[in-house]
Amino acid sequence: TLMDQLPHSNLALQLYRQDPDYSVFPAASSALIHDVDNHASTVSVDMDVEFEAFWESRSGKLRKNIGRILRIIMEPGFNWRFATVESPDAIEAAVDRYGDLEVQGWKQAGGTAVHSSNAQGKFYRETLRRFAERGKGVVYELYFDDCLVSSQLAIANEDFLITLKTTYNENFSEFSPGKLLDYLMLQSEFQLGRYERIEFCTNAGPELIRWGSRTRPVSDVTIYRNGLSQRVSRLYRNLKRLKP
Repeated sequence: TLMDQLPHSNLALQLYRQDPDYSVFPAASSALIHDVDNHASTVSVDMDVEFEAFWESRSGKLRKNIGRILRIIMEPGFNWRFATVESPDAIEAAVDRYGDLEVQGWKQAGGTAVHSSNAQGKFYRETLRRFAERGKGVVYELYFDDCLVSSQLAIANEDFLITLKTTYNENFSEFSPGKLLDYLMLQSEFQLGRYERIEFCTNAGPELIRWGSRTRPVSDVTIYRNGLSQRVSRLYRNLKRLKP
C-alpha cells in the first residue's frame, strides 16, 4: 500500500540493518518481491541460566585466556576494582571519563573517538543521562589502582541490555582490559538477574562470537515495485561490480 502511494519512478524501498529478532521484514510468507543482502553478524547472550553454566559453555580458549588474567589480578598486592555508574548525577562524568580514555587510543586517529568536546561526546552524555533518569543507563568501569583501564557504555529497556561502546587503555593491552570488563559485566548482570539477554549490537568478529549464546545476521532488505524493477536493479549492481 505504501508503494502504491509513491510515484511510479520509485522502483524500490530499501530497509537498512534489519535484525530478524526485531524486524518484520521479510516475513517468511511474504509475497513481496525482495532481496536480502547480509550486512553484519550480531551476537547476544541469553541469561536464562546461572552465570557458571553460561561460562562453562564458552570455548575452552576463551575461558583459558580470561582465567589467566583473573589469576594475575587476584594475586596479593594487585589492586583492581569493577564499578558501575547508574545515577543520573554521576553518569555524565563517567561518560567524560570514557571519552578521556578513548581519545588516547586508535579511535582518535580515525576521527571516531567520543569526547566531551565533540558532538559524539555530547550525544552520549545526554543519552546516558536520560536513560539513567529512568534507571536504564549504565557505565561499567574497570580500574587498576586509581587508573581507569576500560569503560563500557550501555542502555536498557525492561527486557534487555544493549552495549553501545567499549574502550580501553592500550598501555594495559597485556591484560586484555576490554575482554576482562566484558567478563565482569556479564558476571554482574547474571547475578543481578534484571535482564533476559544482553545485545552486543555490533558487527561481531570471531572473538566476540565466542562470548555469545546466539549469532544472527543483520541484513539490508530491498522491496521492489515489481519483477522488472528487481531485474533492472540486479543488472545495475552487477555492472557496478565490473567497474575498475
